Amino acid sequence: MHSNGINESLKALGKPEWTLEDVFVVENDVAWEFGDDGRIPDRLQKVLDKTLTLTTMRAMDSKAKATFLTAKANLWRKILTGPDTTTKTELIQTLQARQGIEGAKKSIDDIKAKKKSTNVKELLLYELGRIAPMTQSDMPYMYNKYPNMRIFYALKSYSIKQLNYARNESLAKIMSGDRKQIKEGFANLLSLSSTLALANIPADILKDFILGRDIGEGLDDMFIDNLWRLLGLNSYTQTIIERDGAGSALEALAFKLPIFKVADAVGQDVFHFAPPIVSGRSETTKYIPVIGKLLDAWRD
Repeated sequence: MHSNGINESLKALGKPEWTLEDVFVVENDVAWEFGDDGRIPDRLQKVLDKTLTLTTMRAMDSKAKATFLTAKANLWRKILTGPDTTTKTELIQTLQARQGIEGAKKSIDDIKAKKKSTNVKELLLYELGRIAPMTQSDMPYMYNKYPNMRIFYALKSYSIKQLNYARNESLAKIMSGDRKQIKEGFANLLSLSSTLALANIPADILKDFILGRDIGEGLDDMFIDNLWRLLGLNSYTQTIIERDGAGSALEALAFKLPIFKVADAVGQDVFHFAPPIVSGRSETTKYIPVIGKLLDAWRD
């Protein structure tokens, strides 16, 4: 919504004209960030495929990407078919910088004609890659240079991309020193934080309702959490910083991998002889795919 505007995003949400398959060869690649050579561990892939399908995460992800692509194409068409403005000039210059004068001219004609040409697909895939990691080329330099370090990026790729997008769209412009850029940077920061809160708070309320938590008393925490998410963090990070210091928070972010949490939970269950689901002291119940958190919340 920040990138394409609320109106275009809502229009595209109802009936997307573009899908991820239009611009990207979709494979079962949700686990590629776990592989040392860029290939996907077969067993891990099967587990993730089933989990993401059952939780409808795959369907929601496809719908979100289709909405973004459609909204972006519609926004471009609206600008390019409209009157001559600074926004139109800047868009044309951006397209020319990416595809050259001749390539951009063909893309502009195709966008106006609603044609799904190779050039338009290339532009839309580039835009999608700015906000969501699609391939290894979207990952940081150190990730690609040192395969043995990739485990530290596991399940953090989206947060890294989100943080980088916020940096480019707001913080870099605010620090540029240019008055126009500073104004645009602050506007983008406000838009990003508002969009993130608008997207996440309703989902947080629904989750708390399903899990039987008190919604009213947690609204302030939800708002603070969504401000932290702009930096790829959460309010728990703030608690660690206040209690143990910034170093401990950094350690938790860098080295507290999800698999370690599961291993800790298994160890606690074995030590206390607390079988999952059956025992009220079980720590592994919440890690059961699809229904784990629900069972854990209802048990409490």
